[in-house]
Amino acid sequence: MNCLTKIFIFFLTVSFLGAVEKIYAAEFGIGGTDGLEIIVNPEFPKGNEVVNFKAESYTVNLNEAEISWFVDGEFQTGGQGLVDFSVQIGPPGTETLVTAIVKHQSGASFTRQVFVRPAEVSLIWEANGFTPPFYKGKTLFSYEGEVRVIARPNIITKDGRLLSSKSLVYIWKENGQIINELSGYGKDVFVAIGTVPLRPITISVEAKTADEAYVAKGEISIAQDKPVVLFYEKHPLYGILYNRALRRNLNLNTSEMSVVAIPYFFTADSMENRSLLYSWNMNGIPLEGSRNSIVLRAEEGKSGRATVGLEVRSADKLFQFGEGGLNVYFGEQNRTRNIFLGR
Repeated sequence: MNCLTKIFIFFLTVSFLGAVEKIYAAEFGIGGTDGLEIIVNPEFPKGNEVVNFKAESYTVNLNEAEISWFVDGEFQTGGQGLVDFSVQIGPPGTETLVTAIVKHQSGASFTRQVFVRPAEVSLIWEANGFTPPFYKGKTLFSYEGEVRVIARPNIITKDGRLLSSKSLVYIWKENGQIINELSGYGKDVFVAIGTVPLRPITISVEAKTADEAYVAKGEISIAQDKPVVLFYEKHPLYGILYNRALRRNLNLNTSEMSVVAIPYFFTADSMENRSLLYSWNMNGIPLEGSRNSIVLRAEEGKSGRATVGLEVRSADKLFQFGEGGLNVYFGEQNRTRNIFLGR
């Protein structure tokens, strides 16, 4: 038999990143293969997303070929040199088969098939910083602080099974660098520390089944923020009035008032943590011996204004610091205004 007329047909099944599986089917003569590939974009398709396909070949001029595109066996479009094709896929749990049939002017015919299985993973972050009781907001990621990122995959097989997050393999990256010690089977939580220089950190993850039949990718960028220091009145009967932060300008309407400083978002388990260093001053003169609270007293018969300042620093983290201050008016200088935010 003339070897030049031999036709070799082979089928190769491999896994493709992004929950895409390729089944190659090719015909070629002696001297090499057609080198036909289908590029999928996005590489990690999510549910109900428009996915783009591009036929490429390093041996065949596709501009001289008739290319037909099929979805789940049904013809969609075709034309000479039509290397690009797009289709909206279904939600997680569905499977879409995209087929490209290439017929070259030489008479050669090539086929490629791509299975697209959408998969999703959401990333949720929470910072490990101090906030007082009754705080309803989100704890910010402070300079050099610690943040936990939790992966919440939504990967559903074609038979309708939602895969457990602990049954997947996770590949975590921080700023593009794979972190091997935090990657692996069932590792759906990532812990990062704020970097110096102080810039946002980018955390990404690939969540996939062991056989890589399903792969989802998520990414999140988290900015580092400066910690905040706010002041509250400590009432002799009701304790710290967390629902009313003091304004910058404070009218001292009583003979004395206890003021507490709350260090928001510092890496500490309490405001009394010994790693927090409090530096108070009044009219620029340092006040020794005070931690996170100070007592303001107005001398009888005197009036005026005093400026109280505070800087809070972490003993362990160079760039984790915050400051605040109060203009305290007393006596005849006591101006008529409400001292609380929101009133």
